[in-house]
Amino acid sequence: MLAVLGILCVGLLAYLFAAMIWPEKF
Repeated sequence: MLAVLGILCVGLLAYLFAAMIWPEKF
């Protein structure tokens, strides 16, 4: 369960990071 939460948190951070770098794609 903790591993799943960790993966979700990392995925969310990666999504936010990508949205900051390439705002025209989101």
